[in-house]
Amino acid sequence: MVRFASEELARRNSDRPEQDAWWNQMVQHLAEVAFHDSTRVHTYKQGGSDRAGFVQIIQGHSPDLERLAALGRAQESQMAEQAPHILGMTAVEHADRPGDFTQTVYFTSEEEARRHEREQPAESNPNFAEFSSLMSDLRYFDLRKPRLDSPG
Repeated sequence: MVRFASEELARRNSDRPEQDAWWNQMVQHLAEVAFHDSTRVHTYKQGGSDRAGFVQIIQGHSPDLERLAALGRAQESQMAEQAPHILGMTAVEHADRPGDFTQTVYFTSEEEARRHEREQPAESNPNFAEFSSLMSDLRYFDLRKPRLDSPG
C-alpha cells in the first residue's frame, strides 16, 4: 500500500528512473501484485499512522460506496471513544473497478485489535447489519510486522 498526497505526486514518483529500477528489483520477490489508482479516499484520524504495530488491509466490493462512507463518517466520534486501539484508517475506491475498495486499518498492536474484537464484536454495533449488507467478496490481509515510512 502506497499513499501519496496527490495524483500529481504519484505520477511524478512513477516517472522517476530510480523508481523503475527499484520496481524491477522488487517485483522478483513478490508473488502477486495489484495496482488500483484512486482519487476518492476517505480517512479517519488523518488516515495512516507510522506508529502502528499491526495493519489490516480489507478489500471488497460495495454496491453503494457513498452510503458505506457516510456510515463510516457517522461513526467517527463513537469509534474514537470506543476504539482507541485504531490509530487511523483509509478507504479508497478503485478507479479501475467501480464498487471495489481497499480499506487499511492501522492498529496499536494485533493483541489490542483482537482483544477489542472479542470484547466489542462488530455484531454488537446497531449499524453492523447495514455495514455488512453493503460489503461483499471481502479479503483480509494481516500485516503483523508492517514497515511504515511517511516522507518528512
